[in-house]
Formats: sequence, C-alpha cells, structure tokens
Amino acid sequence: MNHIDISELNPQKSEKLFSDLTKLVELEMEIQTTATMYSTLTRDEKAGLRDWIKKWFSKVLEIAGEFKPREFAVSAEIGFPPRIGASFTWPISKE
Repeated sequence: MNHIDISELNPQKSEKLFSDLTKLVELEMEIQTTATMYSTLTRDEKAGLRDWIKKWFSKVLEIAGEFKPREFAVSAEIGFPPRIGASFTWPISKE
C-alpha cells in the first residue's frame, strides 16, 4: 500500500480528512453515551447501538482506505461504559 504524506494533502483533501475524523469522534461519543445507559435500553435500542458501532467501524475503514495511513489500530475495551477507539499514523515530511 502506498502511504500518503499528510503534509502534501491539498486543501480539499485536508478538509475531507478533518471532516471524516470529526465524524468518527461524533460516532464514538454517541456510542459511549448510549452505552452508559445499556442496562435500561430496550432490545431495539441495543440493536441500534450495534448499528452505531457498525457505522463507526465502516468510517474507520473508509478513512484508512482513502487516506492510506502508514498504520492504524482499532481497540475495543470492555467496561462501563465500553470503549472503542481508532488511531491512525501518517508520515509528515521534514522541511
């Protein structure tokens, strides 16, 4: 896989990356907020939580596919509330 030097992104691509990362954070926050109420959720609401996690994971894969980080990681931690996270690493040119 060819990696993208993030410092070489044009303004439109930089804005797209910013927008995608912001969406990823918004999804994480929605998942964690909903997960804190897990014991009181109905079956349909629990299914909705799974849907949010699927959307989040799809967004992680979309970012990785489009912006080709050098590496990325996904984590899921059991706890109350459960936590999910993703990290991306891109090279930056030394100037």
